[in-house]
Amino acid sequence: MVKYLFLICGFIGCLFTAPQHAHAQDESAAQKLICSKYTAETQADCMVEVILEQLPLINNARWRDQSYRDLVGVLLTQNKIDESIALFDKVQSEDVLSMVIRAVGMHLKSLQPDHEKVISYLDQLTTRASAIEHNGSKEVALTYVAISAANALESDYALKTVRSIETPSTQYKAYQEIAENLSAAGHADKALMTVQNIDNKALRNKAYANIAKIFSKNGLQDKALNAIEEIDDPYVTANTLLSILMHPPLQEHAE
Repeated sequence: MVKYLFLICGFIGCLFTAPQHAHAQDESAAQKLICSKYTAETQADCMVEVILEQLPLINNARWRDQSYRDLVGVLLTQNKIDESIALFDKVQSEDVLSMVIRAVGMHLKSLQPDHEKVISYLDQLTTRASAIEHNGSKEVALTYVAISAANALESDYALKTVRSIETPSTQYKAYQEIAENLSAAGHADKALMTVQNIDNKALRNKAYANIAKIFSKNGLQDKALNAIEEIDDPYVTANTLLSILMHPPLQEHAE
């Protein structure tokens, strides 16, 4: 009799616990479909909200920072610059923060010709970059701001930012990057003037060689030759000319 009562009680217990288990499964399924009730237009916003809830729960700082960096990339595809900047303080790694600043900065070109808005955002990026404690990381971030300004065709802002960098090698590299961006945008004279700021013969020659190749690729052969004339190293001169001969302008840029 005891044996039968035990079996009956066990069976009754299963009857009472089974619905609870099923309810837990229903809740789990609902969580998985948390954004399913939204339309295609609003579902992405829902997903971002869920991501923002989950990211602080990631214990691994490196993974968390990388996830914030990737989220900024997603937000920028939606042209959400303010929301992206708001995430800067969430990133702990100064190196990752520098990359996030660069991502936002390179997006600013899409705002032209709204000059005032571009400058306003560049000011925000400069302020945040300047607040980075480690000097090396700070100068890298400022370099990214300068490159972003050049990419947005704000060359005066770019040069002003570079002048705030104290380490010569970093500053010269920044001038080179700015010149290359200006060259690609067709601003040949500004690019040539930018290279003149590099107070190191070897790096200056390299910069002239790089922009000469960019000019040639875009069909600006005269400007390419102008840049090469500024090189005062026979090896760099010869190899830059060889590179141009070996890689002629793209057909759409050929004269």
